[in-house]
Amino acid sequence: MEGSTEEGKRPLLLNNSVDHGQGSSTISTGYNSCDSSSSSITSAVVLSVFVLSSGSFAFGNILGYTSPAESGIMNELGLSLAEYSTFVSIYIIGTTFGAIWSGKAADVIGRRAAMGVTNVICIMGWLVISFAKGPWWLYLGRFLLGCGTGLVSYAGPVYMSEISPQNVRGIFMSVSTLPATFGRALFFLIGPVLSWRTLALIGVVPLLLATLGLLVIPESPRWLMKIGKIEESEKALQRFRGKKTDISQEIADIKVIP
Repeated sequence: MEGSTEEGKRPLLLNNSVDHGQGSSTISTGYNSCDSSSSSITSAVVLSVFVLSSGSFAFGNILGYTSPAESGIMNELGLSLAEYSTFVSIYIIGTTFGAIWSGKAADVIGRRAAMGVTNVICIMGWLVISFAKGPWWLYLGRFLLGCGTGLVSYAGPVYMSEISPQNVRGIFMSVSTLPATFGRALFFLIGPVLSWRTLALIGVVPLLLATLGLLVIPESPRWLMKIGKIEESEKALQRFRGKKTDISQEIADIKVIP
């Protein structure tokens, strides 16, 4: 009875625990702090998902262009089947070339800037195709589209993984790539009723939206930390996690693993 009485006098709310892993300690007082790894979804994160989704939609446009545009291009420019096949396949060469430089570009100029360069290259590619007067112009335009696609193959996914809260990272990674399917389907639907030149110009629209969005979303906090811009990294992460979220632990993690 005396033992149970002593237990009843013990405080119920205070529960201190010390974790000696990595030389750090944490104290739990019964209150839950707002952890940045499971923070709420902010407008900065949503806008970033929209920007990457626009780029993904544009990628779907690129994949869905050649089939509905085939008859129009071959008839108007007098291309042979071999020439049109070259136009289609040169995209793979451009993608390979762009992918070689994708990681380097994202690390040197930043994830956001790399995506911006990608959009500009793809816009140029669509414009060259739209105003093409012969097969070589088509080849150049398609090659540029491939370069842009390959260049963003690293920057886009890495940026999304670095700015998303850990508890919804997988969802956002999936959501940002899904629009490629819709972009391809759209070109299959409207391609037969539009000229191939008009269809190419439509491909510019989502790229313009993505480019404008890149002007307002923050750079990756992890990349900013990597190049020594600690204060800017903290500000960017705070925007992604919310003003009232404690980002100290996540910033510490970024410093340890840049």
